[in-house]
Amino acid sequence: MSPSLPLDTMPPLFKSLTALRSAHTNLLKEYQKYDDDEDENKLPDSFVKEVELFLQRASSSGALLDIDEDRADAQALLNYWTTVLYNAGQTPRPTVLANFEEEVASRQVGERCPYRGLQAFHLEDRPYFYGRRQLAREMTNWLQRENFLAVVGLSGSGKSSIVRAGLIPALQEGALSDSESWTYYDTIVPGPEPLRSLAEIIRPEGAAPEQWYQQHAPQLLRDDGHLLRLVSGEGTTAVVVVDQFEELFTLSQDEAERRAFVANLIRLTKAPDRRHIVIITMRSEFDTYVARLPELQELFERAQIRVSPLSPSDLRKAIEKPAERSGLNFEAGLVEELVHQVLGEPAGLPLLQFTLYKLWEKRQGKDITWAIYRELGGSPREVLARVADATYESFNIIEDRNISRRIMLRLVRPGAGLDVTSNRVRRESLYPVAARDNVNRVLDIWAAAGLLRVTPAAKREDDQIEVMHEALIRNWPKLVAWVEEERVHLRQRLQLTSAAQQWAEHRRDPGGLLGGTLLAEALTYDDLNVLEREFVTASQEAAEEVEREKQRHQQRINALRRLQLIIGSIFVVIAIGLLTLALWQTKKAYAASEEAKREKGNALTAKGLADEAKTAAEIATGKINKTRDDAAAEVKRINDEADKKLDQLKKQTKDELAKLEGYKAKAAEAQKVIGKYEAMARRIKTETDAQLAAAERLEEELRSKAEGYLAVARETRKAADEATDAVQTLQGSSKIQIKSADDLGLRRRNRPIRPGVSISSSSTTAGSLCCVVRDSAGQKYLLSMGYTIKGKVGESVFQPSLIDGEGGTDGERVAVVSSLTNNTSAAIARLLPGVEADNNIPGIGKVTEVGPPAKPGDVVTLVGRTSGVVRGRVIATDETIAISSAERLEGVIVTDRISSGGDGGAPVLDQNGRLIGILWGGGGEKSIVIPIDRILQGLNVELLR
Repeated sequence: MSPSLPLDTMPPLFKSLTALRSAHTNLLKEYQKYDDDEDENKLPDSFVKEVELFLQRASSSGALLDIDEDRADAQALLNYWTTVLYNAGQTPRPTVLANFEEEVASRQVGERCPYRGLQAFHLEDRPYFYGRRQLAREMTNWLQRENFLAVVGLSGSGKSSIVRAGLIPALQEGALSDSESWTYYDTIVPGPEPLRSLAEIIRPEGAAPEQWYQQHAPQLLRDDGHLLRLVSGEGTTAVVVVDQFEELFTLSQDEAERRAFVANLIRLTKAPDRRHIVIITMRSEFDTYVARLPELQELFERAQIRVSPLSPSDLRKAIEKPAERSGLNFEAGLVEELVHQVLGEPAGLPLLQFTLYKLWEKRQGKDITWAIYRELGGSPREVLARVADATYESFNIIEDRNISRRIMLRLVRPGAGLDVTSNRVRRESLYPVAARDNVNRVLDIWAAAGLLRVTPAAKREDDQIEVMHEALIRNWPKLVAWVEEERVHLRQRLQLTSAAQQWAEHRRDPGGLLGGTLLAEALTYDDLNVLEREFVTASQEAAEEVEREKQRHQQRINALRRLQLIIGSIFVVIAIGLLTLALWQTKKAYAASEEAKREKGNALTAKGLADEAKTAAEIATGKINKTRDDAAAEVKRINDEADKKLDQLKKQTKDELAKLEGYKAKAAEAQKVIGKYEAMARRIKTETDAQLAAAERLEEELRSKAEGYLAVARETRKAADEATDAVQTLQGSSKIQIKSADDLGLRRRNRPIRPGVSISSSSTTAGSLCCVVRDSAGQKYLLSMGYTIKGKVGESVFQPSLIDGEGGTDGERVAVVSSLTNNTSAAIARLLPGVEADNNIPGIGKVTEVGPPAKPGDVVTLVGRTSGVVRGRVIATDETIAISSAERLEGVIVTDRISSGGDGGAPVLDQNGRLIGILWGGGGEKSIVIPIDRILQGLNVELLR
């Protein structure tokens, strides 16, 4: 036993009877070294001081024990060690258990809650983390030989907790060779920007986060060895833990960044000169997504450890062990009810932890009662729903309730089917919901209720906001109804967020802008964050520019048509004018000719005039011809000039048309890209639906196979445990201390009366007491074989037996025979008023449970007045034994332990200290045990607990 700590550094009290018993067991192990010494006075002074210290602490711890049975057990331990000191020649003062003090008990509980609510357990919570010891051991053994581990399980199965509070602390404490000197980086989650998360864990203290990210993200993106070079500078094995690995597929939209993130992690595990370790946790609902990353798939499938739901016993440990450390006391039956409620429940662990957290808040001193549990809701699912409803209804202003609703809807992501997952967002992205101060105030209230998680950042607006656990999404009816009402809107809203992020990642490429109905839908949102608002504004401006170009093109076409019409009109006017002039000149010449003809007939002398007229006519004709030619030339000049201007206009229009065609081409390309993304989205949705359907079928097949494998594994593990227990028994390393009947005082008077002690009636041989039982009315009885307490109703039963020489007086009468059985020869005797009896066996503990039927090979323990505590092994079951020619015992258990006289009626226990039968008798090389369940049923009684 290791040296004890100074008294002033030790907790002054044992916070529970279990803690006190544990210290008692440690002392017993040390005492074994000196117990076989012929001279008990040679106990070392150091051990004597250990016992004295134990007695001081145990005596004071009575202030925390308010249950009579617990106080009796504690006082028995005090008496035992007082006797040990007395036998060793010491003169200890009688040690009496302190009285219970409610105020002291309340102070011992402390201010720290041992339960985590909806949060995962972390490194500092390890003292309160129970129920996963075997799984943590499997993970440690795996990392003994491998560098990559994938911890996979359903949401709420405890993946994060087992890694953070089980595996990592064990490694830091040296579970593997030199693991206490390894470098452990902070746990990360991928989020929407996985490379930012990866860069953050290796950021030196004092380095500006954004500057560090801008420096190293491009290198992580193009070089899969960059992370390895950074961590190798530490000079030790690096351990990187990635929690919620599924976010790489649900939140990250950049395929290149996703592949770079995985490539850097894989390269880290394959370092040639130094060993590095990568551990990931992932929801099993998303493990098929790993097929998108072939470089990871083979490693992932080989390195999986599945986190199965906790067994009933592990669930009980997860409740009781932290309570024992904190001094909490659960009212009888409440722990079993909690286990029953969450067993097999999806997200059962977070529901259980949240319920325990709320029970701790409402505790009365150190007591957690049924009344408190029923007041909270009466079931873990109802407790969570009521707390969420109460938080929502605590907002007296309608606006605050609307803000709560809109925030909650931003923190969920509806899947392709009915699945809904959590969505982590920046605080700033919630500010469009309402006024900044109002949003912050509402967030603080939800976080204080333990329903939202706020992860602080360097700037408050960069804080990460998310629901504390997806159990809230599934188990709060109001939120479920909101999601159903808004499911289509939420999908469209998330598509806008994704499109805006892709637009930013591709350097604001115009080809990624919205148009048509998608843009019209986006313009209706009033809760856009900064990036989304810029994205929608850019999309709107691009759409408006396309519309303006269409209008300008139409205006140019209309202007060209008007110009053509004007030029045509001018040409017609000129032609008409020239034609009119020619006709006027011709008419004038014709009139002159007619006049000349008339004059010729009157006088021959008019010939000259006629010649003159002729000459004038010729001149007029020449003028007409010249005027016509001039008009034709002018028309030609005007036409040429018009053609030149028309060509200029055509060229200018052609350039404008070319520009317009370019805009149209860009618009068509943009529409093509939009169509491409819409087609891609439809294809992805179709593929996703198919994958989900296939995943559901595969999950069902795997679940069926897993259940089969688990059953085989349980049987194998049980067989291994049985074999281990058998080996330990044969090697003398049994958990139950082997003692003789004299050491345990079984033959002497024993008050309270305990199993295994001497007992008889006036007309029978001495035997051993099996146990204390009670009927439906609460009356207590002693149970043994009929030949030990045989007699008529009213006869006395003695302890110790008359044969032992100490009984026989009226003062030793303890019971009267009240009933007998006909098929097992067992009998019960009713206790007289004032006589105390219980099922606590010295050196073993209290027997409170009936064990399952025995199987060949099981190790069993017998406690009898003659033999004391001895061990044996089951040879066979369901045997039929002839008692006489007229009576036979059927269905008995045969063991290889040879019973001694006086052991008849003694209790037979399994390796876990549970009662399985009563010793009937034996001879030769075997003993006969009658199963206890048949006896209890035949007598219509139950074991006193």
